[in-house]
Amino acid sequence: MMIGPLHAQIDSAEVYRQLFEEDEQLEPVLIIEDNNYPPKTAQVEDEDEDEKEGIPIFVSIQPALYFPNNANANYYNGSVKDITYNQNYIIQTVWDNPNNKPIIRDDLFLNNDQYNSIKFDESNFNYNMKYDIGLMIGFQAFVAFKPRLSLMLDFNFVSLNTASYITISVPDYESPNPDINSNVIKMNVYGKEQRFITDLGMHYIIGKQILKYYVEGGLNLVMAKATDNFFTTGEDGRQHTWNLKQTTNNTAQSTITSITVGAFAGAGFFFKMNEDFAFELGTAVAMDNVKFPGYDKYLSNIQVNIRIIYLSKNSKL
Repeated sequence: MMIGPLHAQIDSAEVYRQLFEEDEQLEPVLIIEDNNYPPKTAQVEDEDEDEKEGIPIFVSIQPALYFPNNANANYYNGSVKDITYNQNYIIQTVWDNPNNKPIIRDDLFLNNDQYNSIKFDESNFNYNMKYDIGLMIGFQAFVAFKPRLSLMLDFNFVSLNTASYITISVPDYESPNPDINSNVIKMNVYGKEQRFITDLGMHYIIGKQILKYYVEGGLNLVMAKATDNFFTTGEDGRQHTWNLKQTTNNTAQSTITSITVGAFAGAGFFFKMNEDFAFELGTAVAMDNVKFPGYDKYLSNIQVNIRIIYLSKNSKL
């Protein structure tokens, strides 16, 4: 009669033991979840996403107005002696060439005595040449080490023009005092110059509003080339052009190139239009040196620029 209940008692104990063992196996899992340990797979995915973002790189195009320094550009007016043989004025070598004489004489309505009496000195270059404002175009790349701090590298090109005149005093041999009574003739003179400017520096964005500010600064490399230099005689329809980049033997001189290192600093406004584009409006001042005969010193040049910036997808600006 005791067999039945004893059997039931043993079965109940066995079931309880199995349940207790299962609880012990599940308990460590529950403890891990209660301590809020993140799943290992999610941690690996987060690390992969950080690696995929990388360093943001922005690119931009920059049109600008380039205001050259107010120093004299007299290298182009023919008055610089130290690039010709025997320290003569450049224009004198053109004037003394017998092949040029009949053309220039007729253009200016001179006779032989008048033409031969003209010798150039400082009085012929009494109007200093100045550079005109130039239109500059540039391209930038920004490598962001921090969301608002970037290394900037840009390449810029500007073409500059300058114009003046050369005066000659022609004796009037028909008057009693030809040295006193003379006619003044002006000949237009022109120069053209190209500058390639490379900037390398830091660019930093300031502010938390939609309209922010930026400051930048660094070093630059300036390569300047004198591409053309000439004066003209005669009037429209019969005008002649005379190259001022000549030596005494009337052979064209190689284009003079100047390569120097300077510094720049700039500031302006930064505005982010959307996730892809931003623009900057600002100005920069550069201390540059152009080593052309007649001037060789560091002077300030100013630019006013607009930058259209394409932002990388992982920009945090």
